[in-house]
Amino acid sequence: MKKSMILFCLLIATGFFFFSCKKKIDERITEEQAVENLTVSADFQDFSKRFIPDLLMLANYHRQVKDRGGRVSFINELKLTNGEEAKIASVYEKYSLSYEDAMLLKNRVDNDLLRLFYQNPFLLQFDEAGIKRILSHSLENGLHSTDASWVRTKEQINQQISLSDVSSMPQGNRQTNGVRVNKLGITIDEIWECLKDAAGFGSGGILGIAGLSRLAKDGIQEAVIGASKWLAKRAGWIGAAIALVDFSSCLYQESID
Repeated sequence: MKKSMILFCLLIATGFFFFSCKKKIDERITEEQAVENLTVSADFQDFSKRFIPDLLMLANYHRQVKDRGGRVSFINELKLTNGEEAKIASVYEKYSLSYEDAMLLKNRVDNDLLRLFYQNPFLLQFDEAGIKRILSHSLENGLHSTDASWVRTKEQINQQISLSDVSSMPQGNRQTNGVRVNKLGITIDEIWECLKDAAGFGSGGILGIAGLSRLAKDGIQEAVIGASKWLAKRAGWIGAAIALVDFSSCLYQESID
């Protein structure tokens, strides 16, 4: 009897949890309301402190291709792989990079976004283009805000991108020898436009929002490396790699302006 009562309570609690989540997703709001909700959220500020340095780390890892003068050949060779993972890995290795390390860095970004969706399920009512617009406008509003909490958030982001390096990855080959993420010493204000383009908040870019929102709707709260590889293939990793390499040119230009 006691066990039956406990089981009944668990079922009620589980049902209430899923009903509450579904209700939060089903309650329709506009993109403007979604932006407002995120901008004033402490959770979103915490997300920004993780997401921006992680995105910069992923983009800057590919910058080494540009530094070594191999942009055109790297991209051309990637196009010849037809999206086959083993061939992509061989191209990365040829340019002294590691596809596995790139996936480790991408996995960080994927999990930043998954955590955001889990904390803010109302985002899942929007399509990929809508979520990109909401994220872009929310980050832009926050980074340009004079609110004390956002000022502190931006200070912490600048500190993180000045101290972080690729060697802080949790595992992998780390063929980068600890290349600094922000060795040009510029701030988030200076690199935001570059990062926004590389991320693909407009069109293209490196964020597989559609795949990530699908995982979130299925109740997945953490993406393993295999999931990040699947998301990369689904979103078109070749185009994403091109966006990441081109990011370096924009970053360098900002550093000399």
